[in-house]
Amino acid sequence: MVELILVRHGETCDNQRGAFLGWTDPELNETGLGMAHAIREKLANNSLNAIFSSPLKRAFQTARIINEINHIEIQTLEALKERNFGLWDNLTLADIRASYPTEARLWLNNPDYPIPDGESIEQFNRRIIVFLNELLHTYSCGRVLLVTHGGCIRTIIAHLLGLKAEDCWRFKINVGSITKLEVAENHYGFLTLLNG
Repeated sequence: MVELILVRHGETCDNQRGAFLGWTDPELNETGLGMAHAIREKLANNSLNAIFSSPLKRAFQTARIINEINHIEIQTLEALKERNFGLWDNLTLADIRASYPTEARLWLNNPDYPIPDGESIEQFNRRIIVFLNELLHTYSCGRVLLVTHGGCIRTIIAHLLGLKAEDCWRFKINVGSITKLEVAENHYGFLTLLNG
């Protein structure tokens, strides 16, 4: 059995104002840096076999701080980036409703509605699940840390628990949080910690 430790990056100023952060690339703010240090302390007694991180600054900064104790190579992967929100990236819901009222209404009624110039939910989910299957093929035991984003973590949880893709929205993933799953060889997942 492999243990997956999923960390959502620390806070940014854009998270704080409620923006949809996809591929926009802000750094952690002071609170976010503090969150990353707190996660490092919480994970201090967890020996890791591998660390994978989104290449986006907010995630990679978090991974580097956590890794100050482990000192192993951080592997950055495009697959762990947040969903590309296209024209809506770095906008709040109020901004989106004001600038794209028709599209916003359609999207709020149907999360599968494609965001203008963005990644569809199907493309996003496929990207995460392909990566996850490759990871679980490589690591059937041990402990692997993924430092990533809220959407990625929700998708991983829903997939490993055998839920429908749209059920991922039932999980609220806090910034600067730790989620843990134990995964059997048949990819059957057990959620052992949420928002720790």
